[in-house]
Amino acid sequence: MLRIRAIYELLLADSPRGDIIRYCYEKWRVSSKTVDNYIQSASALIIEQAVGMQQNALEKHLAQRGLIRNKALKKGDDRLAFDVLKDETKLLGLYAPTRLEHTGPEGGPVQTVGYTVDEWRNEQDRRLTEVNEMMAGFEEAKSDKDATD
Repeated sequence: MLRIRAIYELLLADSPRGDIIRYCYEKWRVSSKTVDNYIQSASALIIEQAVGMQQNALEKHLAQRGLIRNKALKKGDDRLAFDVLKDETKLLGLYAPTRLEHTGPEGGPVQTVGYTVDEWRNEQDRRLTEVNEMMAGFEEAKSDKDATD
């Protein structure tokens, strides 16, 4: 579980997969397949905790609004109580959704800058090749070390 916790922290720090693989190999001498299993377990833990936090956050915010609304009613501040009630209703998603349209400058189309899909895939392939070559070097060094021991 300590290894999963270490990977969990690396994922939360937005460490790239290649850096995580390198870290795990240097620290525990494990294969990239084992690291991928660690990453999968740590990712599942992150998702589980995020879902729990989201559920708790909704309950907490609803309870806080209920407290504010009750205090407002006790003080006779019907306007504040109504505003809090509207906010609770909005938070719960009870109103019909509002439609938003995004536009660029002067109402024109939204401009995007970055990779095309093919450029992005090529960059990812290049990075993956780089990591695989690095791991092959680690495996070679390990084999050489094992052979001399």
